[in-house]
Amino acid sequence: MYRAGAARQKLHDYVENLKEHDANWISALNRENKEYSTLRNRADRLAAIAKLHATNAALDCANRAVQIFGSYGYQKTSRVARHFLDSRAIVIYEGANEVLKLKIASLEMGDKYDAY
Repeated sequence: MYRAGAARQKLHDYVENLKEHDANWISALNRENKEYSTLRNRADRLAAIAKLHATNAALDCANRAVQIFGSYGYQKTSRVARHFLDSRAIVIYEGANEVLKLKIASLEMGDKYDAY
């Protein structure tokens, strides 16, 4: 997560520096700009990895908590069950983990291997 944040900050700093020195900075934000493209790809790849790891960790922790609390942890009124349901939901709507896996694989392997 730290690396994803640092990569996003480097991208942000690059764009802000470009804004200060180039009046036509928006046109420089494309694939032909190798430095921007490299920074953007790294930030996107690390963000996808961080999202995948965080959602999987949250689901695993909540699942273990339900197991520890037993039948009480499975009751809809318990906080443990609420955490489990919430963590299950983030696996789906924060960019479904299956889609994130495809995105990470295509980013690692290059443009020729885009999955979608």
